[in-house]
Amino acid sequence: MRESEPEFRAACEGTVLLKNDGILPMSPGRVSLYGAGAVMTIAGGWGSGEVNNLHSVNIREGLLNYGFEIDTDAWLDRYRRIYDEELKKHIKSFKLSDIANIMSKTFMYPSDPVIQDSELGDSDTCIYVIARQSGEAKDRRQQDISVSEGELINLQKCAANYRNIILILNVAGFFDLSFADNIPQIKAVISMCGLGEEGGNAIACVFSGRENPSGRLAATWPMDCGGTLFERGEQSFYAEGIYVGYRYYDAFSVKARFPFGYGLSYTEFETTAAALTQNADRISLNVCVKNTGKYSGANSVLLYAMCPKGDTDKEPKRLVAFNKTRVLLPGESECLKLSFELDLLAGYSESSAEWILDAGEYVLATDRPVAAVIVPKDYVISRHLNICPVVQGFEEIRPAAHKAADAKGLMSITAEYPYAPMDYRKVTDKARVADCVVGEGYLDLFAKNNIPGAAGRAVMGGQTVWMADGPAGLRVARVSVRNRRGHEAMVTPHMKVFGYIPPIFRPLFFGRKSRGKLIERNATAFPVSMAMAQSFNTELIERCAAKVAGQMADWGIRYWLAPGLNIQRDYLCGRNFEYFSEDPVVSGLMAAAVVRGCQSVGENCATLKHFCCNNQEDYRNTMSANVHERALREIYLRGFQIALRHSSPRAVMTSYNKVNGTYVTESSDLINTVLRNEWGFDGTVMTDWYATSRGHADVRAAALAGTDVFMPGSARDRRILKRTRF
Repeated sequence: MRESEPEFRAACEGTVLLKNDGILPMSPGRVSLYGAGAVMTIAGGWGSGEVNNLHSVNIREGLLNYGFEIDTDAWLDRYRRIYDEELKKHIKSFKLSDIANIMSKTFMYPSDPVIQDSELGDSDTCIYVIARQSGEAKDRRQQDISVSEGELINLQKCAANYRNIILILNVAGFFDLSFADNIPQIKAVISMCGLGEEGGNAIACVFSGRENPSGRLAATWPMDCGGTLFERGEQSFYAEGIYVGYRYYDAFSVKARFPFGYGLSYTEFETTAAALTQNADRISLNVCVKNTGKYSGANSVLLYAMCPKGDTDKEPKRLVAFNKTRVLLPGESECLKLSFELDLLAGYSESSAEWILDAGEYVLATDRPVAAVIVPKDYVISRHLNICPVVQGFEEIRPAAHKAADAKGLMSITAEYPYAPMDYRKVTDKARVADCVVGEGYLDLFAKNNIPGAAGRAVMGGQTVWMADGPAGLRVARVSVRNRRGHEAMVTPHMKVFGYIPPIFRPLFFGRKSRGKLIERNATAFPVSMAMAQSFNTELIERCAAKVAGQMADWGIRYWLAPGLNIQRDYLCGRNFEYFSEDPVVSGLMAAAVVRGCQSVGENCATLKHFCCNNQEDYRNTMSANVHERALREIYLRGFQIALRHSSPRAVMTSYNKVNGTYVTESSDLINTVLRNEWGFDGTVMTDWYATSRGHADVRAAALAGTDVFMPGSARDRRILKRTRF
């Protein structure tokens, strides 16, 4: 166990305690353990988010490592045999034609077998681990977010035989807990999304009380899965406007099961506001946090602003800052600074194409209102060109007006915006540093000095640079073979689905161990981005990314295709685990921490993705995100803007989808007007993989819009670009 390593710390701090009727923490002892996730614990997701590490600790192993005794080996071993048998059948059914859509052929966990009487343990406490997989190219379905018939039968049987049930949700985000309302024996519930290779140890560490859970949800959990605002198809209408996530629940007075920022602890904290100051365009609130409970623990403080109405409707509150204490002993205190730029209080006016800071009282709140910022007059922050006009008209939903927050009696300051408005209405096309680059993909397996399993490579600045997927670590083949000529091919698959390819076709994709020197690249599997965000600890996330940076340097990888910071708009998005939050401030600040860590070594390049509105996986290559400009700027672009403000990423990857009918990679509005002109980005803009293949984005239009690198590209792309005049 490596409790001081950043991957272990992040796994612990990304664990969220949702319910606890006093059963946790518990001293190591005899427990009964069931559920697919107990032995096949999900460490991450499939697709670009996979990491081929040496070993991931499952929950069964973690409990044993921390001194627990498990009395249900018979059931656990039976599930593992069922899993192995079903996997063999799945592999046998795999056809070469499946390679065209290979990620859809990911092996899905078999259902939990019904617990037999002979498999019941004799302890007082049962731990049940519900597991659900998620991944690239496929959205979640009803069965992915709700309890199965077999699981419900097992839980009812456990309720009849055990005094206490601890439920662990090894699930990427929201899971419908309606069934648990009718099982009073469920005394504790833990949300454990993919926690990486130390996940099993981290859960056991939290169970035993050696680590106090400090994770908080970075996305709202609804009461149940009875409905969703979002339609799935090739046309997606963002009718909720700016009311995404907690903004919707607050504005429309909808009760959530677990709100944004929710997370229990074994101890208690008291937060007191100490001072409110302004320095240039930054507002800072100092708060003192005291551990008033009986256990040591860390605490995150989230700061919200309640805005005056102004000329446009606003959400009841918006997050503007957060910070986290160190581990505090009982009775110990720490002072934190929560600071933010004044423009985070501004709203965007589509009619005038301006960011406007309205006059009025902005009440700042942690767990309660604590201070107020008084803006004496309206300020125009910046002036813009309107972008991405809506092609298919639709109406946004509008809430009833909410009551303004009362600033009476609160500590306050009068804040004036210190700068003249920035004017971005004159767009200047920036000259290209070099010609457009067409790269090569991961199926070019037998090149000299290659890195099997890397996502691709390109010749940039006269050098061949390698790119590896992320964001939970580097996705490369763990074992490869290098022949005498320096050619290298993978021996173990870079994605699990490639391990299903029938033996007769394996020589097309794999090398043979006997044909050269074996090379091992054991990447570290970190918690997924969703779990990272739940830590609310940017310093820790930066440490994790710095460790990835060291592996990049060791293996010769220049570009890490991470972080992903798309908004978790819909809990059904299959790739939410790769993204941070439903909130743009959390998304932007977490992404900035990843960039700083990644680029702390040599010439490493972090890649912000997927720019922008990649909020679903179904139809992702052809769908159009139809969204009004205000919501586009305030929600879906804001996180990217914040990440660029707080770090200097060297690359941005465009998304597959369209925005208002135009592919993002063809959109001069998004690439030139916003990314390059307004935000001053001067790095590489690359496509997502095969985004300009036939039937999708047009390579010539993408080049004219400002796209620099086409991945992995094709001979056809090269021919078209040679004929293109810039």
